[in-house]
Amino acid sequence: MRSIQEIDRELERTRQKAARLRKLDVSVEDIERQLKRRRITEQEARHILEQEPGDMAELARMSLVAFLARLSGNPEGREAEERRGAAMAKARYDAARWDIEDLERLARDARREREQLRDVPQQYQALLKEKETMLRSREDGSSRRLGEFAQKLEHVAGELREIQEAVQAGLTAQQALRELRDSLEGAEHWGIWNDVSGAGIMSTFAKHGCLDDVQDAAYEARRNLSFFRVELADVPQELVPDLAMENFIAFADYFFDGLFADLFVRSRIQEARRQVETVTAQVSEMISRLRNERESLEEQQGQLEWERERLATAQSRAQSAPAERGSEDL
Repeated sequence: MRSIQEIDRELERTRQKAARLRKLDVSVEDIERQLKRRRITEQEARHILEQEPGDMAELARMSLVAFLARLSGNPEGREAEERRGAAMAKARYDAARWDIEDLERLARDARREREQLRDVPQQYQALLKEKETMLRSREDGSSRRLGEFAQKLEHVAGELREIQEAVQAGLTAQQALRELRDSLEGAEHWGIWNDVSGAGIMSTFAKHGCLDDVQDAAYEARRNLSFFRVELADVPQELVPDLAMENFIAFADYFFDGLFADLFVRSRIQEARRQVETVTAQVSEMISRLRNERESLEEQQGQLEWERERLATAQSRAQSAPAERGSEDL
């Protein structure tokens, strides 16, 4: 027969797999919500692009810089507002398409891993029953309490892992947002230069390469924000009830869709940068609250470990006392 310690070790391994399975369920659900919104954006932008002359497949493959060069070659009579609208649609279409590719890959990976773990809940319940049967046969209050401490520690350890994963995802998103802010500052510089020179803002951006920088940085920021959202969705709301996830999600969605709309209006490049700074501050605030909760959980974990050690020491002394008395009688 296996010992309680052996069962506890296997329970912990299985509990981690079960927690991973629950996380995958939540992740897939959040990814599907993100995909739904990004597909709507893609369709809306595609509808505008389809009004442009030329083959839609070719327009879709074309880089944004090449698309802007194509627009600048159009006749003088074309309204600047129409050109800007087409450029915004192309930028939103590219962004949505890249996001969809990333999200679909994440969803595929999550579903594949979830399928591999589908039998874990039954395995976990079987182990619990085995442990309960062993504890009942012993009728040992101290052993039962040690088992309860082990379960509490497993639960706290799992919550700590979820918090730490969310913190790490937040730090990565934070860094990506800072790099996007730096790219926007470069775009702002060329926008100021453009105000002085009188050149077209889109052609100025394309000529100096800052449009590519902004587009690449925005892609990384969106990708990491999406992943941060997935990690946050798995943090129990009762742990950090003031995270205001709904407000963050709504703001992030606006950020995804509104960035290039601001970028292509000369007077609003600064506004785009301010929006990035705002969402960066929100991410920083969330990281701070997650870290506070992590500290609280670490204190709880330390207290449980101390109590378990104290009980285990008392049990060991109680079990050794009869043996010592027996040796004295001899």
